[in-house]
Amino acid sequence: QCCNDRMVTPSRWMGCSIFQTRVLILIEFDYAILILPIAGGATMKQDRFLTGILIFIALLVVIALGIFLMRGNDLSYSLDDTPESVVRNYVLALQNMDFERAYGYLSDDDQKPDYETFRYSFLNQGLDTTNTSIQIGSTRYSGNDEAFVDITIVYNSGGIFSSPNTNREVASLVKQTQGWKITYMPYPFWGWEWYQPKVTG
Repeated sequence: QCCNDRMVTPSRWMGCSIFQTRVLILIEFDYAILILPIAGGATMKQDRFLTGILIFIALLVVIALGIFLMRGNDLSYSLDDTPESVVRNYVLALQNMDFERAYGYLSDDDQKPDYETFRYSFLNQGLDTTNTSIQIGSTRYSGNDEAFVDITIVYNSGGIFSSPNTNREVASLVKQTQGWKITYMPYPFWGWEWYQPKVTG
């Protein structure tokens, strides 16, 4: 009965037969097995926990990347029938490098920059709109031919998990025969030298 006793002493161990010794070894392994699954279970739980964290991080990356890519609003042009739609289409045209269309949104004025000056302001990265987007707010009107659109410029830092910097600005427009035209946009969508009186010597 020494082999049936779970609390086997060393003296009883020596007195057991070979068969009994094997049973004792199994019993001793049984104690080990009772311990190993606990350790293994903890390891499996840790692995599952780490796997869950990795899956959660992967989901955050996908969500953040989607937000990052869609932060600049829809990529299709809208009708140019309101001041806010003109501002939006202007920014979208710049991001699409459709400079001819973007140039068409500038107001017709004697100080209006020529097309090449306008285009090269963005091509030489003097005005870089690559990591910027806008959020359009409310529109205020002054009479029937002047409007001010509240916009928030979002400066994306480039990191998926980093928070973007924002700056509240105002875009101004006038209503001309061709519709609403932009007279001012904040940096980096506008050159400071545009619409400045030309100096004649």
